[in-house]
Amino acid sequence: MRWIEIFKIYNLKLLKKERLLFLFTTLSILITITISLVIPQINLENTRYLENNIRKINGGDLNISLRGEQTKEFQDKIQELKTKGLEIKTSSFNTCYYKKQSNKIIGTMVSGDYSLERDEIILQSTLANSLNLKKGDFVELDTLGSGVLKYKVKDIEPMSMGVDADAELLGYGKVQQNEKLNISKARNMMYISGQDGEILKEELMKYDHSNIYTSIKDKKSGMERQVAIQSAVLGTLSTVGYIVSALAIISTTIMLILKRKRDIAILRMISVNIKDIKRALNLEISLWLAVPIFLGGLISYRVSKFILNYVGIETGNITMENISLILKGVIFNIIIFFMLINIALMLIKSIKPLAIIREDEKLIKKSTKKIVIITSICLPLFLGAYSIYSGSIGTLGSSLIIILLIMIFLVIVALVVKLLSLIHFRNSVLMYSIKSIKNNFFSFILVLLSLTLTLWFILIGFSLQDSIKDNFNNSLSKILPYNYIAESKDNEGLENILNNESDVEAYTKTFGISGKVQNTLNNNMYKSVSIDEVNKEDYNVKFKIKEGEDLFQGDNGIIISSEMKEKNNLEIGDMLSVETKKGTFQYKIKGVYDCGGINSLSILKEKVEIGESINYMVKSKSDKFIDKLKDSTVININSIGESLSSGLGKFLKIFRILSVICVLSTVLFNINMLYMNYSQGEKDDEIIRALGLGNSFLLKSQGVKIFFFIILSSALFLGVYYLSIQLFISAMFKSNVEVGLITVGITLINAFVLSLIAFNLPIRNIINKRDINLLRE
Repeated sequence: MRWIEIFKIYNLKLLKKERLLFLFTTLSILITITISLVIPQINLENTRYLENNIRKINGGDLNISLRGEQTKEFQDKIQELKTKGLEIKTSSFNTCYYKKQSNKIIGTMVSGDYSLERDEIILQSTLANSLNLKKGDFVELDTLGSGVLKYKVKDIEPMSMGVDADAELLGYGKVQQNEKLNISKARNMMYISGQDGEILKEELMKYDHSNIYTSIKDKKSGMERQVAIQSAVLGTLSTVGYIVSALAIISTTIMLILKRKRDIAILRMISVNIKDIKRALNLEISLWLAVPIFLGGLISYRVSKFILNYVGIETGNITMENISLILKGVIFNIIIFFMLINIALMLIKSIKPLAIIREDEKLIKKSTKKIVIITSICLPLFLGAYSIYSGSIGTLGSSLIIILLIMIFLVIVALVVKLLSLIHFRNSVLMYSIKSIKNNFFSFILVLLSLTLTLWFILIGFSLQDSIKDNFNNSLSKILPYNYIAESKDNEGLENILNNESDVEAYTKTFGISGKVQNTLNNNMYKSVSIDEVNKEDYNVKFKIKEGEDLFQGDNGIIISSEMKEKNNLEIGDMLSVETKKGTFQYKIKGVYDCGGINSLSILKEKVEIGESINYMVKSKSDKFIDKLKDSTVININSIGESLSSGLGKFLKIFRILSVICVLSTVLFNINMLYMNYSQGEKDDEIIRALGLGNSFLLKSQGVKIFFFIILSSALFLGVYYLSIQLFISAMFKSNVEVGLITVGITLINAFVLSLIAFNLPIRNIINKRDINLLRE
């Protein structure tokens, strides 16, 4: 048991001496442990909440979004189900404006049987947050048809329940149906309870397959996909946390060994077994890890509960499932970090007494490279094991992407440093700084990587919502020829305002009628369409034509949306048979227009023949004309981007909180690495002082390093940030992302502040130190 004696006499004494290093490393690992345990618990509670409320979320065993006029056979079948005792409810969806001080927020009013008083409303949580409302507050709705109505908030729904995608996107309020709310052009939904939803869906689709049917199984699959995507995104945080912690453990252990290499060499010279030295150091570092691992296990449930309650998801008391998940996580982390310590301790074997005396570090450098290679190979395996523990394969996918990006990052930085080292700078400060970076390349690249990840957490966590909104709105402004859709009970008055308002550039007037496509289509969603007819003199805002001809060009025909064409494999020249209440008509497709995902079911046809309801697509510089309208409904296209981004609010809150925690971890890692790097280079600093160059030279050198950190981290971050947002936006909207000057400016400021924090200890030590004791030794 000689290694215990070595630990008591030597390692325990140095453990107290290195308490600052111990503190930073312990806090960094504590944060990683906590996040790694919190994310699986958040996923567990999300899944549990989904399973307990899936029927409410769907609205019943079967949710039917009714599209157009219903067939007689369908109506007869519904009556038959009622006679069998099945519970069937309906609700209507109308666009309205929710008043917020002097502004208005577009949303949806859902009227149905909700056991509410006439003046009560249930608000969706996203909309309630936008309006800054809580239970008991009052809200005003401008129905633009039934006047302005005032309601008291009875309840707030944490998740969207029993509504369609549009209502979920825009935000909604549920009110009790009454005769005053009989508004035309409402969207209708039906909810059936009392029988298996899958069986009901198969039966009803025989009578009308143009409706959208959603069973509990369908809704659960959709929600599970959403949870899986969120788990994968949150998994990036745990991935980065593990990478930072692995690097912290490896680098700290290597630095300690290098700092004590002379002591280790002396111990070996007096015949102390290398295994005893290794065991003593292993115990010392294990103490560093034991505290954060067990403390992280103790606080993880409280942290996850706080985060879930903060975003509006209620959780019960801790269960055996929670305890089991935490214990598995603690054991998993003990195994992973113990393996990392032993990988780093391989360096001790390369410390040969005679080589240390001759200052020959060839074996040490060779062993260090070997450790880096082994760690690089093991990390993907560790992250794969974590994805199995967390129960999310998506986490493994996001982990592999992060590792790939880091590898690309390392190659780019290595090339940059290599190129800089080849340049012969005349300035002595610059030359010394570049040489210092090259000699400490390992620690330099780790700090740069950590700084880049910190910037990523900050910008993604706090600006993703605005980025989605701005990029979506910018994309639509380039695609669509209009930015407002209006309809009115007084069309003459509306046209008069549009013609005389200076900010209104142009508008197109369409006459619409609902219809059902009789052709066999790949996607039944496009069975129920709107035939929107337009006269030549009213066609003033023109769509972008992607294929074929525009209206009033060439032969008579129709133009369809690009989405309808792509999802149903339609081609120019195909004939569509559309049934309306005025008869069945045959139309030839002569063009395809870009709809940007808006009104993709609209089929545009030249010359008004059967259209009834009138709509206006308006291009205006501002919304001033809206204040002059009466008995009109206006939809601002830009509000869709705002609603879309706010719909991600709950998830982004979770991501934001965890991002802040990760930022603390990476900042601590930076401070730790630079402090160790400074400690390793103290002798070089004293040589500079001995040569008479003074502290000013050293401070200038630190300034050069800070400059390199700011420029390189900002450039690399902006590249990764652009790719991240581009993948997200293109997947949802098929559009390109723009990174503005404001984002660049914020990035540079953040990089500057974070660099100053990281370099604080080395700079303070340089300013306060005057002696050259190391050289005297």
